[in-house]
Amino acid sequence: LLASNSPRDVVLVEDNLVMSKIACIKLTEMGLEVHTAKNGEEGITLARQLVAEEKPILVVTDINMPVM
Repeated sequence: LLASNSPRDVVLVEDNLVMSKIACIKLTEMGLEVHTAKNGEEGITLARQLVAEEKPILVVTDINMPVM
């Protein structure tokens, strides 16, 4: 589904457990490696860790995020 040089790591920031599970399943089906966070602070920390590992990433979040 994705080109071989496309980013594979996705940070999914979602505070709703049901929505997080659904999104995680769909993103995994697309061949992505999903890293989940429950709030904005966790999401930023996780994204920074992946950037430090020089992994290209995409961050997916909803509009209203607690702990931001």
